Amino acid sequence: MKNLFIVLAVCALSLSSAFSLEPLNVAIIITNAGPHNLTVEVNDYTGAVANVYTENFNGLTPNSSGVISFTLGVGSAPWTAITAGSVNTHYIIDVKIGATLFAQYRLDELIRLQAQSGVTDKDGNIVPGENDASTLGTDSQRWKDVFVGPASFHIGAPGDEASISYTTGTNTLNLTSDITKTSANLEVTGNATITGNSAVNGNSSIGDSKINDSHTILGKVNLKNEEAGAGNASLKISNDDATNDSYALNITKGHQANSVDNGTTTIGNNDAITVGINTIIRLKSGGGNISNNLISDGTTKGQILYITNEDAGEIDLDDSNIIGAAKIDARSALHLIWVGNKWAVINRY
Repeated sequence: MKNLFIVLAVCALSLSSAFSLEPLNVAIIITNAGPHNLTVEVNDYTGAVANVYTENFNGLTPNSSGVISFTLGVGSAPWTAITAGSVNTHYIIDVKIGATLFAQYRLDELIRLQAQSGVTDKDGNIVPGENDASTLGTDSQRWKDVFVGPASFHIGAPGDEASISYTTGTNTLNLTSDITKTSANLEVTGNATITGNSAVNGNSSIGDSKINDSHTILGKVNLKNEEAGAGNASLKISNDDATNDSYALNITKGHQANSVDNGTTTIGNNDAITVGINTIIRLKSGGGNISNNLISDGTTKGQILYITNEDAGEIDLDDSNIIGAAKIDARSALHLIWVGNKWAVINRY
């Protein structure tokens, strides 16, 4: 019989311990740097206030976010003596600084929150219970604003991610793709306006965009026009600087390649030549010499034009709107520029 009582006592003790309170994380936010001496009480407010537990924390200072965190009941027998079944909605944690009540928390709410995944740690960090499973806000319930320091957002997976960060010293917003990779792809679609001094590095795609101010684009750039219609140019270069209108396009360490081509056209005497947006006009004289062919005016000041004669005869253009001799020898080309009111001959080939 004596042994039976011992076994029952051990079982009762084990059952009581199994449902006793585990240590509990508590945090307060305070603007005073401290250090602070805290008295933390668990009081039962069911009727007359009855103290259930008290613990003191001395010399605590807030972190950089103004958070003081501490853990109740570490190695405390009085704390583990509190059973989970005895906790009700009237059990309140009172946090006092000195004799002044600073904050209150419901004990059952803190236990419930910390039993779930995604709680804050002792430094105020919010850490989900599992990777890539939780959501901050929803499609219909959104946070209004997010304020963060100059660190960064990381988007993607460990070892394969992009980041958005801000450098306060240089006032630079950094959009970095595949920050752990040796190659990077950054794609911006839709209508975009890029202002300020910006550098676009790597393999990049930008939709209908305006790029203002001074910019450097590093790497190979392909300007591709996927819009149908004669008026949709792949590239339009204009100079809005009233103090310097001497150039529209400056190419260094390369060559100018023109690709707007009207195809080969056979013309006769007095036939008009329409330039439009073309940069290359390919002509044939029909085998003999022809003359008095008037080319139309340029569309934009600075427009470059090549007129080729791909036949055996000469083409003697009407020079009423051309500065310089306008004859194109057999199987030769004439290089022109529109100066605003006339075509000026640059060279002959």
